[in-house]
Amino acid sequence: MSEIAREEVKVANEEVKEKEKEKKLMLTPEEARRRLGLSKNAIYDILANDDTFPAFRIGVRWFINADKLQEWIDKQTNR
Repeated sequence: MSEIAREEVKVANEEVKEKEKEKKLMLTPEEARRRLGLSKNAIYDILANDDTFPAFRIGVRWFINADKLQEWIDKQTNR
């Protein structure tokens, strides 16, 4: 591998590591909605009615735990 290619790989690896550090811990309902492929009404229905959904409110704003979202999905598919 050429020196230029090695340097490009090194830079790409550093960029991936930096993005992993910046991984969001919390998602907005819009971000969770897009990840789940749901409508706006559907995500707000889940927020309001599903006590197992990994979300909480601060004031009027909802937040979804990004790490727990996958666990919630897994539990839904095992019902």
